[in-house]
Amino acid sequence: MPVTPSTPSTGDSSSGGAESEPIWTAAPRLVLSRRHGGGARTVVVAGGDADLAARDLLESQLRMSVEDESTREVVLDLRDVRFLDSSGLAVLVKVRRLAREAGKRFWVEGATGMVRDVMDLTGVWGYLAGGHTSVTDERAADQQPMERSHRKET
Repeated sequence: MPVTPSTPSTGDSSSGGAESEPIWTAAPRLVLSRRHGGGARTVVVAGGDADLAARDLLESQLRMSVEDESTREVVLDLRDVRFLDSSGLAVLVKVRRLAREAGKRFWVEGATGMVRDVMDLTGVWGYLAGGHTSVTDERAADQQPMERSHRKET
């Protein structure tokens, strides 16, 4: 999948003057931009479809943000994401774990509609939205999505 940088067409007034990096796109399906917020926080803004076609772009950009030595927190703004499939969800869970292992924080915000529904139905909304505060909660949340079985209802 070709990944190409493009120039943002409008400025983001909510960045408080922070510089935004170029927008990265995976075909026309997913658009990502990254800006450094106050302190050691990086905000990644996503728009479009976070699916199998965009998985590699999403993972590489989030991983780059987590691995940035000047960053202690990474926030993924999903407000403009209209579709999220299992591969996109798997990337978010993976990056959350990578961040925690690196001693950093990663969370998502702004998920609405079907994106929020998918996170609720799979049981990862609280984990990805940063709702777990203790190590015990973190470990339990790490296991919960993976332990779900595909039971037939009788």
